[in-house]
Amino acid sequence: MTNEIDQENIRFQKEWDERVQYIEAALCKSGDAYNVDDVFELVCAGIAHFEPLEDGAAVFLYHQYPQRRMLRIWLAGGVLPDHLEQVLDAAQKHADRLQCDGIELEGRKGWERVLKPHGFDYKRAVLIKELN
Repeated sequence: MTNEIDQENIRFQKEWDERVQYIEAALCKSGDAYNVDDVFELVCAGIAHFEPLEDGAAVFLYHQYPQRRMLRIWLAGGVLPDHLEQVLDAAQKHADRLQCDGIELEGRKGWERVLKPHGFDYKRAVLIKELN
């Protein structure tokens, strides 16, 4: 059993090291609330889920609101237009496993024009896919 865990940890570390630049690039666009070491710690603690992609990577967060359970596609980087389906499929699988009510997606478009006059510096919007 220990050997399996060791092999899994080695595989995770290799995949992380090969794709960490995609996570760093996504973090640069997400409002500077986290750095790559923070993300790594959250993944290692089981709070976040790292999903390696063919030419990129994604990180998901589980969030329990008072009335619903959601999976957030938190960070994604790499060749996303070509691999968006990979991200969405992985998120769906992970959300189903965690019995989530929906999937949230943080993005960088939408409310900037409305909120800028009020002193907001636009960073992201939340889009939700209902799973019911």
